[in-house]
Amino acid sequence: MADIGQDHERRISTIEGEMKSLATKADLAEFKAEIIQYVQNAIQSAFQAQSEELQPTLDRILTTLERQSDEIRELREKESRFRGAVDALKYALPFLISVIAVIVAIMN
Repeated sequence: MADIGQDHERRISTIEGEMKSLATKADLAEFKAEIIQYVQNAIQSAFQAQSEELQPTLDRILTTLERQSDEIRELREKESRFRGAVDALKYALPFLISVIAVIVAIMN
């Protein structure tokens, strides 16, 4: 009977130890989940702060790029008009020289 009582107490002690171990594991798992959540929140806050800090710079860069794009478009339009004028002169210049030569010949 004494062996049965000791065996029973050992089982109870083993069960209590396992319960404490499980409780500790549950506490650790909960603590781990809290740490993970804290780290995720910290990272998200850091990204948001960095984004807010960079936004004015990105806006200025975008404005500059838009302005430069407009300037490039205007320069291309001017280049196109200039090329048109040069092409017109290329064809008109021999005619003008001929007209001037005829006028000079007539005046002499």
